[in-house]
Amino acid sequence: MSDVIDWTAEGLSRLAEERAWGPPLLRALDREELLARLETSVERFAPCWERGLAQRDSEGRPRADAAGRAAVAYAKQWTRSNSPTPSIVEAAGFLSLLGGRSDNHDGPLAELLVRDHGIAFVLRALVAMWSMATNYDDPDWPKSESRLSVWLFAIAEGDGDASWMNDASVSYGKATLADFLARRADAGTDAERSELLSEAEALFPEAPLYARPALACAAADRTLAERAMREIFAAKPRWYPHYARRSLANLIGDRALLDEMGFIADARPTLRFLERLGIDSLPIYEAMYRSKLTKHQREHLTKQLVNINGPSVAKLLAPYAEKAPYAAYIRAYFARAPALLALVRKDAALAPYTTQLDKLADKLAPKPAKSKRAKPAQP
Repeated sequence: MSDVIDWTAEGLSRLAEERAWGPPLLRALDREELLARLETSVERFAPCWERGLAQRDSEGRPRADAAGRAAVAYAKQWTRSNSPTPSIVEAAGFLSLLGGRSDNHDGPLAELLVRDHGIAFVLRALVAMWSMATNYDDPDWPKSESRLSVWLFAIAEGDGDASWMNDASVSYGKATLADFLARRADAGTDAERSELLSEAEALFPEAPLYARPALACAAADRTLAERAMREIFAAKPRWYPHYARRSLANLIGDRALLDEMGFIADARPTLRFLERLGIDSLPIYEAMYRSKLTKHQREHLTKQLVNINGPSVAKLLAPYAEKAPYAAYIRAYFARAPALLALVRKDAALAPYTTQLDKLADKLAPKPAKSKRAKPAQP
């Protein structure tokens, strides 16, 4: 008997929820709706970008540089009736400014750029975005945007500590675009996914190291993800891969690399990780489940492991069969596969858990039908 993926109804439901994570899909919207949404965002944020140009640091220097001023100049002139064809740098700046508030205002522009200029153009814009950063000051949030300032500036390899360059925790747009492209391709055709991967592979060697994780994320590709992480870990001096660690772990299948990334200790894989790797993910799940875990980590893993039917998983779950909060999931697991329960009850290595496994077997055993008493005869 071997372990196989056997999705439960709950697992499939949770997997569908995960597929819906991220920026909204806009493929179904017609051009006029996309243009209207984009125009609304430009009108809303243009004053914020202007205030960003006036921002100064503690030494009185402008926070926005020449790249920031150029990006604002291009973005502000944009209307539905005046939408000049952008260069890659102009597209990157416009997307960055729109993405500076993490509310998916950049999605309509990204969708239009894919339709009008193709996936290769947008991937190049994505790479260019990683040589830019945005920041903001929002003193009245959430009551008002009357003093919100958003500004953009250029970055380059060699500008101080390289680790922050692989960080999109404030500069949201360059992470959002990668997620948008990945989700758009996931919902698209095989040909679209193949084109995205091919273009990402071609662009990868010339992209700055800190931009390569975003290409791997956009392509949702294991090989590019593992290559990006290995290159980052090999960089001298060593720097912390903020965005890469967060965005690429569920694409990677190399256990040693995942361990180095802290993924094994974190024990928070997504179901898409299981979906992508299939049964090859089992040794990684085993390493996680056998490690020292919090109750919530073990519960998270248990909910995922019940989607794998087989002796290896049955032996992992058996010691927790009567322990909250895992018992309900494990009871349902063995109810679907009673032969596995019989198997683990005979396993000498699980002898310390015999009592609780016997209790579980009793709970799952078919109950004898109640006999109906004959009604007394009427006098």
